[in-house]
Amino acid sequence: MVFLCEIFFHEPLCPWTIPEFLNYMAGYQTSYHPTEAFWFFPALLQIYLMLPIVKKIYDLEKKEYIKYVCALLFCVSFLPRTLDQIFEIAGLQILDVTIVDFYNPFGTYSNHLLYFILGGLLHKKYYVEKEKDGAIVKTCILAILINGGLLWMIKGCSTGFTGERYNGIPGYSMIPTLFLSCAIFLLFLRSDHSKERGTKCKQLITAVADHTLSIYILHLLLGRIAVSLWYGKILYRNVVINGLKCVVLITASFLVGKIMRKIPVVDKLTKI
Repeated sequence: MVFLCEIFFHEPLCPWTIPEFLNYMAGYQTSYHPTEAFWFFPALLQIYLMLPIVKKIYDLEKKEYIKYVCALLFCVSFLPRTLDQIFEIAGLQILDVTIVDFYNPFGTYSNHLLYFILGGLLHKKYYVEKEKDGAIVKTCILAILINGGLLWMIKGCSTGFTGERYNGIPGYSMIPTLFLSCAIFLLFLRSDHSKERGTKCKQLITAVADHTLSIYILHLLLGRIAVSLWYGKILYRNVVINGLKCVVLITASFLVGKIMRKIPVVDKLTKI
């Protein structure tokens, strides 16, 4: 996919030296090739390396330990980044809270490790054990609206409300992103799929989830094509336009991924 991007967009094909290639395969972000979107793979590998330890703590009878791990992950990843962004918006130079990175025992992608653990906890509590909470759906919808609005405000106050393709905000490590993701995930867990419409919705969600890897891999190439063809003709770039772009990219990547699934050997690249 990297080579396709370089050929399609006529970018200079800088030579791949053996050290550069090996470093890139280990997660190195090279400045010569469009590889920045593949950060997910070293993040996933880091989570898998931590999985035996996390699973051991997760299975303990005393759930205080896994809660402690979640709290620690929150304090070393989400809290510092959010406070740093707020201080920057407010023009305050009180303390460089990102110094916490030096004391982070979980590595670069500790924020994604917290997403991973919370996914397991929420799935067990609200899907496997089917804990009843009559207000959970309304709470999730409210959380989505509030935290989505907060992210929009933070982005707007940091880099403007329109016109930016990339805002420079550490979005994956922002507290509103964490709550927003949990609310969306929990909303799907609690959805009623007993009716015909619900069953079709579940089938669609399952199909998209099954093609997650192909969507992720393909979105780099298709996204750059969309930006080159689309953004030049659109005067305004806001949350609506970017949201529509995401829907188009996911749909296009999903369809191309389904075609790739029918090609021997290539189909192995589209499955986790």
